[in-house]
Amino acid sequence: MTPIQRDTLRKQAEREQGQAIAPALQPLDRAMRYKLGADRARLKKIASMQRKAEVKAELLPDYLPYLEGMMAVGRGDEVLTQVMIWAFDAEQMDVFDRLARYALDNGIAMPTEFARPLGSWLAESVAKWTLRQIEAPTASPNAVALNPFALWLDEQTAHMDMHDEVRAKLKRVCGDLLANSHPAAALDYFEEAIRLDPHIRIKKRMTALREQLATTESPTSQGQAAAGATVNVTTTPPRPLQFDPSLAVLMEH
Repeated sequence: MTPIQRDTLRKQAEREQGQAIAPALQPLDRAMRYKLGADRARLKKIASMQRKAEVKAELLPDYLPYLEGMMAVGRGDEVLTQVMIWAFDAEQMDVFDRLARYALDNGIAMPTEFARPLGSWLAESVAKWTLRQIEAPTASPNAVALNPFALWLDEQTAHMDMHDEVRAKLKRVCGDLLANSHPAAALDYFEEAIRLDPHIRIKKRMTALREQLATTESPTSQGQAAAGATVNVTTTPPRPLQFDPSLAVLMEH
């Protein structure tokens, strides 16, 4: 797909989604839903998880102009959340971040086959993925890039109902991400995590942080950090969806 074709598709989606006619009755919307069904069927036939991730990465550029047009007029449906899930599985984190923020901000539902609501799925998926990056032999830059998103997600889902164990995983990851730069705030996250799930394995980390704070910070500075005075949750303003440059060649097919 050429840049001109992508721009044309985005504008058509924006035009159709902005009309009074129900989006599902619009020609482009019907075409994208048909494509989504065909792509799902294709993925179900693939046994290899690695190959599935590769195919999902190949599929993403076909949907992005359509989704940009949809989001430009404030709409969204399971096409958006399905592509969001594919972006996550393919570790295209810039795309995932953009779609996930939009979906959560606008209350977009997960695809019908998913039993859990969006907030719960995001919390557990992001927590597990980030923990894998943190514990990898060589830390991935993606874990650092996702740091603001994990903190933002914890804040945005605070009012949502989810299993305590799931919320504890996200709290624990937030603590891990802040342990080096904001140890007092990290300790607060760990304490919340262990309150929600007493079996979560962070007691040694908590002991180490308490010892570090006792020897390096005064009571005043500890109180300020614990209150979140130096921790800012980074938000990402709307921006065009972008890909890893290594996938650019895929966008020409």
